[in-house]
Amino acid sequence: MQDAIIAAGTLNLFNRWADWLTMANLAQTVNVLQCVIQTAEEKLWLTPTYHVFRMYAAHLGNLSLQDELAGPEYEVPATSGPAKRLPLVDVSASRRPSDGGLVLTLVNRHLSEAIECVVQVHGSLAVAEGKLQQLQGDDVRARNGADAPGRVQPTACHFTPRGNEFALTLPPHSVSALQVALR
Repeated sequence: MQDAIIAAGTLNLFNRWADWLTMANLAQTVNVLQCVIQTAEEKLWLTPTYHVFRMYAAHLGNLSLQDELAGPEYEVPATSGPAKRLPLVDVSASRRPSDGGLVLTLVNRHLSEAIECVVQVHGSLAVAEGKLQQLQGDDVRARNGADAPGRVQPTACHFTPRGNEFALTLPPHSVSALQVALR
């Protein structure tokens, strides 16, 4: 999970900086650090990082949106000067040109606590329905392997919010992707 959380945060950053970023790629994909596929002898399994890339594919071809985030922070001690504050929730948002729907990706960086979020869609549009995928492990070091190829997998569910706001629980050390239809 720790590799997946780092990958998700990096992809959120790329999405937020879409106006400046021309291209980014994953250089190595199999049997290396931060890879998407691993093998051992005749066995093959997908890593949590693979699942993050699949979840984030929903942003492809979309218009990156500015988001506003208020939430808990972690104080990071500095080697010199004042300590820095790191948000425990990371988010990026985009809008599909095909139907105007929204894609939101969120990362809960907290190791042991779930974080409750309230998502508000500004403007005159209301949220009609949505699809949620969440990737989490029983431990931040949870990973898939030859003996447990499906230990960390995304779970999916639908939700029906009211108006332009909905609540969401982000499990500890998790990645969430929402696809939201607007009306």
